[in-house]
Amino acid sequence: MTPKLAAHDALNATVIGVAAGLLAWYVLTSASVGNSLVRSFLPWLWLVVGIAAPVGLWFAAVLTRQLPTLYQFAKYGLIGVVNTLLSFAILNFLAHLTGVTQGLGAGVFVVMAFVIANTHSFLWNKNWTFNATAARAAPVQYLQFSAVTLTSSLLAALLVSAITHFASPPTGLTATQWLNVANLAGTILALAGNFLGFKIFVFNAKR
Repeated sequence: MTPKLAAHDALNATVIGVAAGLLAWYVLTSASVGNSLVRSFLPWLWLVVGIAAPVGLWFAAVLTRQLPTLYQFAKYGLIGVVNTLLSFAILNFLAHLTGVTQGLGAGVFVVMAFVIANTHSFLWNKNWTFNATAARAAPVQYLQFSAVTLTSSLLAALLVSAITHFASPPTGLTATQWLNVANLAGTILALAGNFLGFKIFVFNAKR
């Protein structure tokens, strides 16, 4: 029998998709990414991603019989995407507000962005991805969650600081665009570390 996507999961995925589309619109517009054709498509991202997110989650539900952790990872991935975009949006807002786009200042902005997005990420992952409502007390989980997230954000900040300080933007990229490329590299590192940390140390019911 083909697995069914629960209504609340479909709704959550749709909300996340719409939010991700709106945040991506802001980030890409702020970084002046793409030509006029690409920019004309950006206002429709919320609709495209809002549809694609629940469809992708349904495919994960279908495949989860062969890959048991895929459905959970798909939900984590959706939350990771919207939190990544939230982090990027905050980073770009602070960069535009202050004019700082490199070095230690950029690293500080990365830490601030991760910290601001941390509570949002915790609530979604606790109650939806890992369904850990019956596990350890929320304050303890939040401290553990924050420790994992902070460690990852510090590693990401160090990577962003190093890339923007020691490597100049390639030809054709502005300083803001290069900052976003560096932040993408740090984000990939942080997302992988966070999933392992959350699953093993924070939301593991056996601990």
